[in-house]
Amino acid sequence: MGKISPELREMIEKERLVFTATVGKDGTPNVSPKGSIRVWDDDNLIFVERNSRRTRENLKENNKIALVVLDKETSKGFQIKGQAEVIDKGLVFEQVDKTEKGRTPYRGPFNYVIMIGVAEVFPIPTPKA
Repeated sequence: MGKISPELREMIEKERLVFTATVGKDGTPNVSPKGSIRVWDDDNLIFVERNSRRTRENLKENNKIALVVLDKETSKGFQIKGQAEVIDKGLVFEQVDKTEKGRTPYRGPFNYVIMIGVAEVFPIPTPKA
């Protein structure tokens, strides 16, 4: 079994919104909402990047990323930490492009696919020790 549990997969599919945190070369943090997140496989997540220049620039300098997905009804969720790859061509890009064009509503073209290799997953709230 990979890093992405069935519970995390279900929450991502239900919520479709995560907040991503990246850090710039100068150490400045950036948080950005992403509505295109989805599970790629048992160890990887992906989202498309349309407008967030700072997220993209940060990831090119420092590929570490953190995400939070939260169930609005229960206030439970997950913090996810990993390493991102910025993809702008090739098979993965083409597959994601085809999937995005089939979504309703179609939100238009994107510039990059961000693939996240999941390293750690923590429940929110964290159980008390």
